[in-house]
Amino acid sequence: MDCVKDSRCPICRNPYKYFPAICPLLHNLLRKSKPADYKRREEEVLIPQDGVRGEASAELSISDALCAGCEQLLFRPTVLNCGHSETSSFPQLLLPSRPPCSTFPPCPSLGRDSLRCRVCQGVHPGESPQVCLHLDAFLEKRFPDEYASRRALVQARPPPVSSLSLPNCASQAEQPARLSRQEDSPPASMEQLLRIHWGIGCDSCGMYPIFGKRYKCTDCQEEMGFDFCEACYEARSNFPARFNQRHTPDHVFELIEFCMVKRRRVGRASTAARQARHHRPVL
Repeated sequence: MDCVKDSRCPICRNPYKYFPAICPLLHNLLRKSKPADYKRREEEVLIPQDGVRGEASAELSISDALCAGCEQLLFRPTVLNCGHSETSSFPQLLLPSRPPCSTFPPCPSLGRDSLRCRVCQGVHPGESPQVCLHLDAFLEKRFPDEYASRRALVQARPPPVSSLSLPNCASQAEQPARLSRQEDSPPASMEQLLRIHWGIGCDSCGMYPIFGKRYKCTDCQEEMGFDFCEACYEARSNFPARFNQRHTPDHVFELIEFCMVKRRRVGRASTAARQARHHRPVL
């Protein structure tokens, strides 16, 4: 990712500021649909790590492509920053296999003031997620009958006004990129520059680089470290580590308010440990 200005998707060239997590649903779909090719790519790029590999069913089924909100086959899927997938917003629909009085509740919560993942409860930063066209095309090709049924249900009723113009990558890619000068240019003042933690990203929301207060875990021993931005630290995020760090909620954080200055420890440090650090014997 670009440390100075917005990064851009290599396909649609849309800008983004938050480093996304791995999409486990897409990972499993690719692994099962193209096992030989995916295994070769895994051997090329995957660094061996303890406890990462595991045995799972090699047969691809609809259960591998269910929406986290409605537990039905994904339709016009969106992928949140945390990596979990949901169906894009659509109106209430009647389920043909149930009595006419029962309705299919609208899934997920696009348009809410604070969009949270239904699986991990992580907050989705930035704008509402867009429809993932590649995943959408894959599902339609792999499950044609089921996907056609989902489309028929959606088209049976006119969509509400709030979901008439759900964005997708293609519709925005056709428009010229228009970033403001403020987004494209580095901060002007020295204080703003000092509040940018170059090369350090948030291990929860993916903000990169962290701007403002940075909370660094002092107990994680991995070389890459473990960091939170201010918002994720205040929210006590339990988002799993993005790079397999062995972080736990009881770890102690160090507040780094400005780049290379104003540091102080925060969190649950034991009294004995603090006293031992401040009363070392003089030899």
